[in-house]
Amino acid sequence: MEMRVIFMEQLPIPSATATQKAPVIERVRNILADPDSPAVPNLEVEINNLVYNLYGLMDEEIVLIEEKSGWHGGKAMNNSGKTLWTS
Repeated sequence: MEMRVIFMEQLPIPSATATQKAPVIERVRNILADPDSPAVPNLEVEINNLVYNLYGLMDEEIVLIEEKSGWHGGKAMNNSGKTLWTS
């Protein structure tokens, strides 16, 4: 997938509070501390779900992203905690 700068500039990047950033930072640090850990795929799923929540994505949008990315790393959940699927 090729991303051009002119299109990247149009992407909405939400501002995140320290409270919203903290769980993402914690999971990233866990991955960096032990990249070979069997927990990494679950941490990646949790990070994805936190980002989906930050963007306020709807179920259909989350499914579209997961399908288009080809990455179904675990359990995708919507903003209300409803499981969209589990792989």
